[in-house]
Amino acid sequence: MAQKYNGENAPLMLDVEFVSLIGDRSNNQDRARSFQDDSRCLLVLADGMGGHADGAAAAQCVIDQADLLFDKPDPLQPVALMQRIALQAHESIGQLNPELSDREQPRTTAVMLHLQDQRAIFAHTGDSRGYLIRAGRVLYRTRDHSVVEGMVRRGELTDEQARRHPMRNQVSRCLGGLARPTPMEVTPCPPLQPGDVLLLCSDGLWEPLSEEELCSGRSLEDLAETAIERNAGRADNTTALRLRIPGV
Repeated sequence: MAQKYNGENAPLMLDVEFVSLIGDRSNNQDRARSFQDDSRCLLVLADGMGGHADGAAAAQCVIDQADLLFDKPDPLQPVALMQRIALQAHESIGQLNPELSDREQPRTTAVMLHLQDQRAIFAHTGDSRGYLIRAGRVLYRTRDHSVVEGMVRRGELTDEQARRHPMRNQVSRCLGGLARPTPMEVTPCPPLQPGDVLLLCSDGLWEPLSEEELCSGRSLEDLAETAIERNAGRADNTTALRLRIPGV
C-alpha cells in the first residue's frame, strides 16, 4: 500500500501503520483493518468490551461488515457507508448469542475514518478515538461517548482528571445489545494538508499516553509498548491504525 497521494482525483494508495498488542489480558478483543481502492481509504477499529460475552467476536463483526460493504459494486457515500457498517455489525452481533439477556449480550466500541479527495470523515461510537495531528499537535479528536466525557463537557472534570477517573471505561454508546443502536457520531475533519497524520486507536493506547506522546512521531509499536509498560499488570489490549498524508 505504498504509492503517492496527489490530491483530488488522484489514485489513492497510502501506507497504513498498524499495531495490536494483547497487554495483560487473556485474549485480544481489539480488531482493526484498512481498506483501499483507487479513490478511497477506509480505516476501521473496534474494541470488544471485555465485560460482555464474546467481545472479540463483536469487534470482528464490525470488520467483517466493513469488508463486505466497502467492495460493493455501487459504493455508498462515505457517511452512509460507515453508518451501514455500524448498523449491520450491530445486527450481526445480536445473532452471535441470541439466547443471552441484554446485559450479557456481546458489545463493542468502534471508530472509522473515510478518506477521499483530501476529505476525511470520522465516525465513532464509544471511547475508541480518532485524531487529526498536524505539526506535532492534536488539531482535532473525537469526543468519547462515556460517563467521564460527559463530566468533562459539563466542566466537572479536566481532561487530565478524566484519564484517571475510576469510571473512565464506562461507555454510554456502543454496538451490540438488544436495543437499536444510536447512530455513529459523524465528524468531518478540517481540510487536510500534506504531512497531516490520521490516527485511530483503542483506549489501551490513548489512556496511558499524553497527547504529546501520541503526536511524537514514534512508531506505533513503540507507543503501544510504552502504553503497556505504563499500566504494567493491568494493561489493556492496545491497538491503532495510523496514516500520514504525503507531501512534506
